[in-house]
Amino acid sequence: MMNVGIIDAELLANGKHRFPNLAAMKLSTWHKRRGDAVSLLPDYRHAGNFDTVYICCVFTEVAKTISPTILNLPNVRYGGTGFYFDKAPPLPKSVEHSLPDYDLYAGWLQGRVGPNLRYYTDYSIGYLTRGCFRRCTFCINRNARRAIQASPLREFYTPKKKRVCLLDDNLLAYADCEPLLRNLIRVCERDGKSFECKQGLDVRLLTPTIAKLLQAAPFGGEVIFAFDRIEDAATVKKGLAVLRKYLPTKSAKGYILCGFENQDWKDIASVFHRLQVLWKAGVIGYVMRHQNCRLASPVCRPVYVHLARWANQPKFQRAISFRRFCEKNGGRAARALTTFAKAYPDVAREYFDGEY
Repeated sequence: MMNVGIIDAELLANGKHRFPNLAAMKLSTWHKRRGDAVSLLPDYRHAGNFDTVYICCVFTEVAKTISPTILNLPNVRYGGTGFYFDKAPPLPKSVEHSLPDYDLYAGWLQGRVGPNLRYYTDYSIGYLTRGCFRRCTFCINRNARRAIQASPLREFYTPKKKRVCLLDDNLLAYADCEPLLRNLIRVCERDGKSFECKQGLDVRLLTPTIAKLLQAAPFGGEVIFAFDRIEDAATVKKGLAVLRKYLPTKSAKGYILCGFENQDWKDIASVFHRLQVLWKAGVIGYVMRHQNCRLASPVCRPVYVHLARWANQPKFQRAISFRRFCEKNGGRAARALTTFAKAYPDVAREYFDGEY
């Protein structure tokens, strides 16, 4: 028997990330089946005291905080997109196709309460499909050429949990996604569960057939999707029309990437344009600033900051225009507004007074 330690790097980082690590839970199951003792480690201090320690990390910024001294210990193995981004090696098949150990976090959960713990306590979590065909250069799936089936529902579903959380990269990109959805819906309805798509649904691929399935399904949470490029406006509008026809009252949110390829007035105008497309369908937007926003000029850089502060608080996005938001906040927000409006008056005139 081995003594195995598992470290969820996001859990130890800064408290912002609150989602169980699927690889960590599968590794735990695999070792427990072999008769090994498995512990979720609360810190890095005792990593050298175990036969094997796995460090699982999803986010790049978290991986950068882990000491090389820990990573170079002879008993430590580490993996995940946080370390390798798009080149992360997959888990061995025998591990990948293990039922996640949903009890791995039980000790850590003791004494903790709050809605941000629901994914540890209430959800069966997994992938029905993996991959995507879009090859977006900023995405960890940029090397994938298509979506493929990953795991049958039975590999990660347990009736002990109240809900199901799909982590699929682009479920609708899988050619045979309809039978997978039908089976998921059947199981959830049979057992009184609901499900959600954590990574969202590609609204550009939403068909009336799929929308009708979701219409009567125990589909929880918001419909979330990406609207990364203004060039996709036509297909996004088409998908939103389908969404609103069959799910007219369903809450929805579009994630708007900015600052990745360009960090100029045109990119800022694109954000507002995309917001207006969403508003017409009764959908709010969430502005995702790429780290390249810091490369913007002194005129544009602060606008990205205040644009996100306004848009990413739905109570503001729904209630007041960007101009009014900056004027009410005064100080840096007002200066950013005035400086940009003087440099690019046409953009300010067209977009800054727009309302949801």
